[in-house]
Amino acid sequence: MRLVVVAPHPDDDAIACGGTILSWPGEVYCIYIKWYSPTRKKEAIASCKIMGAEPIFLDDKKQLKATLKNLEPDLVLSPHPEDEHYWHKEVSKLVRKVWKGKLWEYEAWSPFAKPDTAVWFDDKVMRKKMRAVAAHKSQCKNRDWPKSIKGYNYWRATVAPSLLYGHGQKDKRKRKTDYCEAFKVVK
Repeated sequence: MRLVVVAPHPDDDAIACGGTILSWPGEVYCIYIKWYSPTRKKEAIASCKIMGAEPIFLDDKKQLKATLKNLEPDLVLSPHPEDEHYWHKEVSKLVRKVWKGKLWEYEAWSPFAKPDTAVWFDDKVMRKKMRAVAAHKSQCKNRDWPKSIKGYNYWRATVAPSLLYGHGQKDKRKRKTDYCEAFKVVK
């Protein structure tokens, strides 16, 4: 099984869906479109190594369609179109335009009011996700992204059962994890 994560910037993949990447049972590719410096490229490579993913750097967004076609993923993850960051919105629109296969959208800058699905993970995965996020040193200088993401994924796991199954309902899978990442299923 092959997962492709389309990230507007290096770090969006680790922050938004690093737990999913780390939990994926097959190959993972992280595609970065255009907005990366040599420093951020180096950080993305280090982060992908921690997550067991292969980084792909595109110099032009026009390369995305051919890249996805060549990879033939089983699932593509991209930011959602209501994200408050301009470039995240643009990448979301682009992915929707060029990818006709299975697509889930992730939370980056803006959370969903009501997600469609979630990927649950444990402390061991969370620790690796925090290391993958911390690999983006230039982005962690002024913000403690690893600590923030740990708190956010804990909060998301706390509220996700009510959002997914109805208020006051318990997760029917009787999960034994404290963290999750939420997604909107597009197709």
